[in-house]
Parts: sequence; structure tokens; C-alpha cells
Amino acid sequence: MKNNYLAISFILVFSLLVVPICTSGAPSTSDSKTLKIGQMLEMSGPFAPGLELVQQGTAVCAQWINDNGGINVAGQKYNVQVLLEDNKSSPESSVAIANKLIFQEGVKFLIGPAVPPLSMAMAKISEDAKVVRVLSVGVGTPGELNKNTPFTFCPMSTVSMIGPVYDYLVKTYPKVKKIAQVSPADPSSVYWMDTSKKWAEKNGMQVVFAETYPVTTQDFFPLCTRLWNTKPDAIDLGLGPEPFKAGVIKAIRQLGFTGPLFSGDTIEPNVITALVGKDAAYDLITVCLNPTSTSLSPIAQEIKKRVDAKYPGVYQDRHVGGWSALWMLTQAIQKAQSLDPVKVAETFSKMQNIEGVFGPATMGGLKALGVNNVVMQPRPLIRIDRGQITDIQIVKPRFFGD
Repeated sequence: MKNNYLAISFILVFSLLVVPICTSGAPSTSDSKTLKIGQMLEMSGPFAPGLELVQQGTAVCAQWINDNGGINVAGQKYNVQVLLEDNKSSPESSVAIANKLIFQEGVKFLIGPAVPPLSMAMAKISEDAKVVRVLSVGVGTPGELNKNTPFTFCPMSTVSMIGPVYDYLVKTYPKVKKIAQVSPADPSSVYWMDTSKKWAEKNGMQVVFAETYPVTTQDFFPLCTRLWNTKPDAIDLGLGPEPFKAGVIKAIRQLGFTGPLFSGDTIEPNVITALVGKDAAYDLITVCLNPTSTSLSPIAQEIKKRVDAKYPGVYQDRHVGGWSALWMLTQAIQKAQSLDPVKVAETFSKMQNIEGVFGPATMGGLKALGVNNVVMQPRPLIRIDRGQITDIQIVKPRFFGD
């Protein structure tokens, strides 16, 4: 399986060397048509930090697809045009943008939003219109994906990475028995913390503290003081962008906690180190791209090359997330050989051979969510220690109970 993946990746990367480069959005051949794909993202508002990188990842993926001849459907070539809209981190704006993209622009394929509550706010619109929608990042909760969302797909699920992180925690820190959990207050955090608790208990651990905090929190010391008083051995940092997690890390380290901090959610190494300082960013375990790694997969290298060329010096995991959302969607369209969203959705949920950024992937989620609409992509598990990033291993996702 691994050799097949490497061979496919080599072919894809090699093809980039022989296909003429085209300008963004321009047809690669005179008979190409344009496929419009809508994208809504939190480009402003409280959830915006870091999500511009998701947009950049989608943009370079679109250019890569077009540079390689676009999408071939039943003998017709289509170049991808991404229509980006800012939902302003607002449920109301997410609903308005969904209506605009679907009913005014006429898109049949949509990417986003990134934040679960905003995804849930506009889900009925895209589902009723039978528009295939791929989440920009995707936690993978029943609120986002369930039997009533057959047209919604997740390109990578962070909640499916909680188990692999606990595997590493148990192996590396055998004395860890008491877990504390914190996460921003939204419906996804409830599911996240419940799932983390199940994994903890399965591994013989006890959750001694579990609390959510408002997304407007500025002073994390009251929260972390309550946490500190329960004397945990390790802390699950939960969901949320790096500024949220940084608030927790700085406060708990200043209070004297020296144990491991972890999350199956992405924590960008360079960002978190800059926010909390090297002295606080240690024993930090996360599922995230190591941008300095010398063993990146061919596709991860290609993303890096394109990001570095267009957005120098900022290659991060969220670029991979933005790339994956569009790439998984176009693989499904190509496999279905149709632009009919119904056919694409049916094909997508049944795909067993999908090329992921870090290895072969398949569809999953049926047992946990009631719908087989999660791309089970392998992901890098890394450790952050005072500015040093260590590759641990590529881990396979799995939902609790799989």
C-alpha cells in the first residue's frame, strides 16, 4: 500500500515538471470550461486567526489542478475557479453567503466554513439544495455530519486523532493518570471533551477537570487556577485557534504546571511558540505538519513549494487543510465522472482509495456519525519543545469504538 502511494505521488509530482504552467484560473487548453466552486471562510471576526492560510492552501491547490489540465469529466476538461466569501465568523453571515453562492452564483460545490457552529448554521441550505459541501478543516462531530447531511463531507477529522494522541501519551508518559480538559465554548467542544474522556478512561486514566471558556476570554488565570487545583498530570487543550490555546498555556505554565499538554487538534508549532515563548512551549504534543521536516511526502513538498513561491515563509498545517478540502472534492468529482452533485455525493461516500497528503486514505465515520462522509487521512504526530519540532510518526485516524 505504501509503495503504491509513493508511486502515485511521484507520478503526480513528476507531471508538474512537464505540464506548461498557466495563470491562475486560466484555461490550460482552448476547449476547457470553468467549474465554479464556492468557498466561505472566517476571514474576519474572532475565529479568523490562521484561517487565511486555509484560503491560501485552497488557492494553490486550484492553481495546481489547473496547471495539470484541470478536472476531466466524461472527456471534458474543467478548470477550477474558487469563489471566496468572508462569513465574518458569524452564523447570520454564513447563511447569507450560502444563499448567495448557491442561488445567485449557482455553485453546486462548496467548501467551508471552518468553525463547526457556523457550518451547522448554514447546513440545511446546502443540504436542501443538494450542494456537495466539504468542510474547510472539520472537527468531525455529529453536529457537522450525521444521517441528515448526506451532501456534507469532512476532508480530515481532528476528533478522530484524539485516540492516536492518547496512544502516544500512554506509551511516553506511563505515570500520567489524571487528565484535565479545556476548550472554547461551542457545541463541538462538548463532543470533543466527551470523546477525550472516553479515550482517557479506556487507557486507565481519570478526567479530573473539564471546563469550557467563552471565546471572548482574555484572562485565563481564573480558569487555569481552578484547573491547577485539581492537580492533573496532563492537559487536553481541546479545540480552537492558537491564541485560545496560548492563553491556557501561558497561564498554566506560570502557575507551575510542568506536565505534558496535548491535543488531537492542530497546534501550529511556530505560531504557538511565538505566542507563549520558548520557555512555556514544551512537552506539547499535537497532530500537525512539521514545516521543517526532512521527510515530507511528495504532495506535502509540492504544497510547500507552491506556498513558498506565492506566500513566502509561512508554510503551515492549515495550508494542507485548505489544499485537502479542494483536492478531496475534485478526486470525488473525477471518480464520479459527473458534475451532478447527487452522483458525486454517492461516489464520494463510497470511495476506498483516496490519495491523502500524508498517505492513502479511505472514507469512514459511518459507525460514529451515521454517515460515511469523513476522509480518514493519515496525519503527522509531532512534539514541540522550546522551539524544536520533532516528528513522532504518521498516525492513522480512528473514531472511538471503531
